[in-house]
Order: sequence, then structure tokens, then C-alpha cells
Amino acid sequence: MEGSGTTSIAAVPLFAVLSDRLGRRRLCMAGALLALLWAFQMLWLFDTGNPVLITVAFSVGMIAFAVLYGPMGAYLPELFGTRLRYCGASVSYNLGGVLGGAFAPIIAASLLLVAGGSWAISLYIALMAGLSLACLYFLTETHLTDTSGMREEERDLLAERGVVPK
Repeated sequence: MEGSGTTSIAAVPLFAVLSDRLGRRRLCMAGALLALLWAFQMLWLFDTGNPVLITVAFSVGMIAFAVLYGPMGAYLPELFGTRLRYCGASVSYNLGGVLGGAFAPIIAASLLLVAGGSWAISLYIALMAGLSLACLYFLTETHLTDTSGMREEERDLLAERGVVPK
């Protein structure tokens, strides 16, 4: 299993740098698509019980994670204007961690118990990856956006309140 951790350590910074060149949304969508496509193969490899195949399954899974996680440090803050950036990135990251991460093991264990096989967990992973893809589709690309200043909607809001000139 150590190989999968090493894979992640190397891959997260690589995909973070690639997101500066290729785009954050594009990489996140690729990671979600990889997770969707790998969900059934990964659990099948787990079911073999073979340590080498399990390591391969984890390693590819960690690459999908890295493709998503690498751009997140830049992507989430860039989705929000300067006035809301810290709060927006913090809330979205932590709420996603709680809703997506905290309940996933409970759901997976319940699915395994009810369905009697890992295919149900694979289906759950594929559905969550598909939901991620759908959400990413509606987000904007940010990697070439100038985020140094105030966005137009922020300026309009502050102008309405008389904080900045119109």
C-alpha cells in the first residue's frame, strides 16, 4: 500500500502545476471522469485479495484523487471574489469534506451489507463522480482569470451601499 501514498505525494504537486497550464476545471473534470471509469475496476481488484493488484487499484485511485486535489488549492478561492474568497473557499472545502468524506465509509459499509457485494460501492463511487462532473460542468474556468482586483458584482454591491463610487 505504500506505493499508493507515494503516488499521491508525487502526483498532487504535478497536477497543481499542470492546472496552471491546462486549466483547473479541465483537470478536475478529468479526475472525476477517471474516478467514474475506475470505480468498478478498482473494487474488482480489491476483491482479488492480491496485494500487488490492490496496490495498483489504490495507486490509480490516488492518481484520480490527485488530479482533483492538485488544482483545488487554487480553484476554490478563484471561484469567489476577493470579498468572499476566504469564507467561500473555507466553507466549500470543509462542507465538501464533511458531506463527501464523513458519510462515505458509512454509506459504503451499508451498501456492502445490503447488496452483498462491492459492486454497490462501485456504483456509489461512480454516481458521486458523475455528480462531481455535472457540478464542474456548470462552474467556470478560472486559471486565466485576473483575481487580483474586485469583481464587477462585488463592486456593484459595494457601490449600492455607498462604500465605493459607482
